[in-house]
This record gives sequence, C-alpha cells and structure tokens, in this order.
Amino acid sequence: MIVRVDSAIYFSNSNYVKERILRWLTDEEAVKGDYATRIQFLIVEMSPVTDIDTSGIQAFEELHKSLEKRGVQ
Repeated sequence: MIVRVDSAIYFSNSNYVKERILRWLTDEEAVKGDYATRIQFLIVEMSPVTDIDTSGIQAFEELHKSLEKRGVQ
C-alpha cells in the first residue's frame, strides 16, 4: 500500500495523519468477497512535506511500532 502525505506534519495534525494511515490499512485488510487481503508493505510518500516537528516525528515512531505489531514493513 502506498500513502502520500501532501502537507506539513506538526502538532495539530500529526495524530490525524497517523490514525488515518492506520484506518486505511485496516480498511484495505478487511475481508472483500471470498478472500482476505493482507498488507505486507506500507510506503509513505512524503516528498511534498516541507516541514515536520517533533510531534510529527513521534507520531511516525508510534505508527512504525503499530505496523511492526501487525507484521507490516
């Protein structure tokens, strides 16, 4: 799965970005039809991000830990 972040990441939106990525992951892994999809890799494309503060860094560290628990690289 590839997710693109298009804006600066700072204290007021860092948790939203993290939670939204986890929600997309959960939605994509839901059972669709007769089979279950399992996401193995997540690419976060952040080339448009011009600024990130310590809250954003912490949110991505928490996201990384959550992904490791799910077995997503």
